[in-house]
Formats: sequence, structure tokens, C-alpha cells
Amino acid sequence: MDAYSLGKMTGVTAGLLIGFLVVAVIAVICNKNRKLKTQYDERQQIARGKGFRFGFYSMIAWAVINEILAFGAIELPIEPAMMAFSYIFIGVATDVTYCIFHDAYWGLNNNKMRYLICFLFVAALNVFVVIRTLRSGELFVDGRLGTYGINAFCALLFVLIGIAIAIQMIREKSAGKETE
Repeated sequence: MDAYSLGKMTGVTAGLLIGFLVVAVIAVICNKNRKLKTQYDERQQIARGKGFRFGFYSMIAWAVINEILAFGAIELPIEPAMMAFSYIFIGVATDVTYCIFHDAYWGLNNNKMRYLICFLFVAALNVFVVIRTLRSGELFVDGRLGTYGINAFCALLFVLIGIAIAIQMIREKSAGKETE
């Protein structure tokens, strides 16, 4: 392994560890009772299980689609590392969207407004990175979406979550249900 690859691997690993730490801190800050674990009622737990299952099935469907494309010698313009991340993106997007629309995303101890602010911040930060790497020519490598595409996927994911939350809030408001 050359020094560049070792450095890149170390940087990605450090970034992931820091990311997990930041997510844990944000969860503590955004929960009303300042605890890391979010609490759900029984109905929410059942709906979350269904969301997880649909997320898993969507990952399988994406894998099958990619294999069919590969058999047809159709290659998507995405680096292999980004293709692996696309499976995670598809699964998480499906799970979260299902949970939002089935009133199972927000736990009993979540402060929705704090989470929304954090989501907007994460989306904006990733959009900033995407714009910077697009301008510098680092987003695409040899005509393929490179590793900075993770930021594009993250930005897209948080924008999709924001749209789903907005739609659900409108649905709840029109149904006369109070939102926090």
C-alpha cells in the first residue's frame, strides 16, 4: 500500500469516527431529556421495524438493479466506493422516509426543532463541500463520481429528509394534529 492510499484510508477512518462522535453529541443535545437513547412507544417501534425492513429490501433491489446493469455491460459513472455508499443511502432514505410518514421518526424525547436545525446545518455543510469540490474539479474523477460524492449523497439525503418532514408537518396540520 502506498503512502497516499494509507493517508486517504486513515483520513476516511478518522472522519468516520469524528462523525459518529458528532452524531452522538447532537443526539444528546437534541433530546429533551439529554440522553443519547431515543425513546419510542410500542406503535412507533413496530412502524420503525417495518421501515427498517423496507430499507433493507430497497438495498437488495438496488443491488439487483446494479447486477442486471453489470450483466448488460452498463456501467454507472460512479467510483466503486461511492457505489457501496449508494446502497447505504438508498436503505437509509427508504427507512427514514417510511418512519416520517408513519409518525415513527421522532421519539418521545426528541425536540423536533433542534433536530431540524441540525439537519439544515448538515445539509448546508455538505452542499458547501459539493460546490467547493465541483469548482475544484475533485467531485468527478475520470468522468466518474468520486469519493467527494459522499457529500453529495449526504446533502441529498438531508434535503429529502427535510422535504419529507415538511410534507408530514403539512399533513399533520391539515389533519388538525399539533406538531412540536
